Amino acid sequence: MCATLFSLVLHKALKNLEQSNTILNRLTQICGYADYILVIARSFPALEALCVELSREASIVGLAVSPDKTNYVRFSASPSRRSVKRVTINGVTYEGVAELIYLDTLISNDNSVEKVIKNVFWLAQELILPL
Repeated sequence: MCATLFSLVLHKALKNLEQSNTILNRLTQICGYADYILVIARSFPALEALCVELSREASIVGLAVSPDKTNYVRFSASPSRRSVKRVTINGVTYEGVAELIYLDTLISNDNSVEKVIKNVFWLAQELILPL
């Protein structure tokens, strides 16, 4: 499937899940760019419900969420609540991670600005030094 067609089909699947406003006044939010989707939820039950809806809408247009390409990050002000473990939603198990890269931006479960800055410098070195 070509990238343009895939993006159109993905948009169709997400259209019924489109959510107005932001996570500030909602339980869930979907951020998407091209074929990257970021699902944000305030609670695990809200995440479960949205993932079930997302899987259902994707299957309607012939797509499927790939557990091998899907990660789960838990954010919390408390270090003891930032567990990095697998979660099972709707019978599918997703890998837990402490950090991930979304649209070339490092996202870590401790919201570390230092890690983000180091990642930006590393990315800049990788892009500029070869020139």
